[in-house]
Amino acid sequence: MATELLTTTLPEAEPVASVIVPPALATQYRSAEPIGLLAFSPDNQQLAFSSSHHSKQQSALGDIWLSELYVWSFTASGSPQKLIDAPTTNKFAYYGAPALSLEWQHHNILLVIGNGDDAATELTYLTAQKRLKNPNIGEKTLDEAPSLTEAERLVQQCFTDWPAEVVEHSNNHWLQPDKTLLYQANYAGVARDLWLIDIANCQRNLLPLPKGLGQQQIWALGGALYQNQLVLALRQHHKKRSQTLLLQTDVSTLGTTQQQWLNWSYGLGGSFEFTALTSTDKQSLFLLTDNYQPCRSRLYSLNQQQLSAIAVDGHWLCNATVNHHGLLGLTLTATKPDNKTGEVASTNTIWVVKPEFLQAFR
Repeated sequence: MATELLTTTLPEAEPVASVIVPPALATQYRSAEPIGLLAFSPDNQQLAFSSSHHSKQQSALGDIWLSELYVWSFTASGSPQKLIDAPTTNKFAYYGAPALSLEWQHHNILLVIGNGDDAATELTYLTAQKRLKNPNIGEKTLDEAPSLTEAERLVQQCFTDWPAEVVEHSNNHWLQPDKTLLYQANYAGVARDLWLIDIANCQRNLLPLPKGLGQQQIWALGGALYQNQLVLALRQHHKKRSQTLLLQTDVSTLGTTQQQWLNWSYGLGGSFEFTALTSTDKQSLFLLTDNYQPCRSRLYSLNQQQLSAIAVDGHWLCNATVNHHGLLGLTLTATKPDNKTGEVASTNTIWVVKPEFLQAFR
């Protein structure tokens, strides 16, 4: 590997060019309650979503919010239907009843509700029978993370020269499910290098970081890979401060003097979480969620030519989902002052964007 690669200085941060979603391509629904999770039905005709309902009750930690489940037939006229109401989820609430996960299982919908502490309840809504499978299902303790994940097991099988106890405590993120892995050791006394691992062929490539990004200061949040284009989301700790970095490189140039990093970190704060969304045949999409202001999230599309930010004029982004057919679901919020009270009023909106929007990316 060329020595000069390790001393390349990271260029100044640049803003990512934004692509604005045209309102004409979106079916919209305004909600009176904040929207949580989203999930498209297998037939691409409906969108299930959770919302947060203020119960006007209080716990030791403050106000209790309860989740509700809706389904919206966005291809037809009409309002969403409420499938699970607040009194139902209130049975499982301790400090609250947040929606932890939402997914379709064939024609049914699985909603996992937390109790605000360390337990969760699985609720399955049977859409054909229009009822819960078992509304009295009891709570179960949230499972602890396994001591060895499937990714770590595969890494151990491929690279026996890496100590098993180091791999078992590593920081890993799938860039391509079951195919390409971003690996970082997380063990005392071991360098926290970043590796790109081809699991199928047991091949690994070191990702040389630019000068100034010390290994011990960097924590990989995740990444996106589309053909040869790689984007890394990193958290850098420096002098009691942290910042989020969004870096891009061409993986075909790894190990050569032609490798360079592009820095798209302009305007990013210090505390984001990375979520990989379903990739389409045109691009790979991912979400950066602000831990302190979730409705300041940022949605990105990576294709063979460029990285683009996806935005909606006049709105902040809270959450997003995309399916294999290119349907894009967005939860948005907008604020404006109330002329009568002087307070700031918020509106919550869901947009379902037609596949033509994502298909237009080149």
